[in-house]
Amino acid sequence: MTLSPDHSTASRHQGVAYAANVAGEVVRPHTAPRGEPYTCLLCQEPVILRRGLVRVPHFAHRADSACSASGESIEHAAFKRLLASGLRKHCRFTAQVKCPGCGQDQTTTYPLSPGSEVREEITVKGFRADVGIVRGGEVVLAFEVYVTHEVGGEKALGLPVPWLEVAANPAGVQNLEKKPTVRVLDTNLFRHRPCRACGQSAGSRAEAEHLPSQTVCAPHQYTEAMGPLERITVDPRQCGGRPCIRGIRIRVSDILDLLGQGVPEGEILEDYPDLEREDIHAALLYAARYLNHPRLSA
Repeated sequence: MTLSPDHSTASRHQGVAYAANVAGEVVRPHTAPRGEPYTCLLCQEPVILRRGLVRVPHFAHRADSACSASGESIEHAAFKRLLASGLRKHCRFTAQVKCPGCGQDQTTTYPLSPGSEVREEITVKGFRADVGIVRGGEVVLAFEVYVTHEVGGEKALGLPVPWLEVAANPAGVQNLEKKPTVRVLDTNLFRHRPCRACGQSAGSRAEAEHLPSQTVCAPHQYTEAMGPLERITVDPRQCGGRPCIRGIRIRVSDILDLLGQGVPEGEILEDYPDLEREDIHAALLYAARYLNHPRLSA
């Protein structure tokens, strides 16, 4: 990843490009108000805003500070906090991913389910994720922020939840008035979701290296001859065996949650481009059939 000069990996004596204000918000030295207190994102020690006419604006630690923060570690911490703040505020994010087959970019917006929590530095089955989406006490999606070190194969294969390795590009997350946009470098989230341009499916980088013979599942193709409930698929390897839509990582419960919150069908279809209107109707029919069974009272 190539970084622009004003947030590059500057050495400690050159200062750092991000700090936190009294509200804990990430600020840049170019726009930070003078005369206010700021702290280091890593060590939480006070830092000094320096914005003169000669040197590039930056925050500097005091001379007696033992903090070893580098541009790389500060950028990682800043992006992580900005991403978490944006997710909490907008309850959705936009993912940009390049198809490994045709090279075209795909952009998809993912809403968070109602009641989801966003946490930084959360442990998932022995692995630590930079940012996690938690629902019902369990992590359901993990973000790993890439600056110079990619997600290792052991972690990529060991994380038991969908995860995204995203580039630490502050431009997509620093405006908290807009939903966060992330550039996805590697992920296991799209393995069931083929490219809309060329149709190719792919697993994560680690899956390609360690499981070369494993066929990555593609969404089930629905035909007119199939009944509406055949749009609902259950795969023990996907989403913990919970009912999903046509083999893609959209659960029936996700659709029901959104409908229950009053989200219109049109907005759901806009947020989930791979979803069809008939899929929503199939989810409702599945729920009705599932609940319509005799109950025995003691």
